[in-house]
Amino acid sequence: MDKTYKNIWLDAPDLHKWRTLEQTGLLIYFFLTFALLYCILYTVYILLNY
Repeated sequence: MDKTYKNIWLDAPDLHKWRTLEQTGLLIYFFLTFALLYCILYTVYILLNY
């Protein structure tokens, strides 16, 4: 099992790099979406209170 794992690591470091980038991109995307939703909800909240 260890050998196969190491071989995969040696054969495809680029794939791993892309995977990490993809995960980071997803995290950023979710964070931005959440921030946008929060801003919209906050604006609506302020508008309703005025």
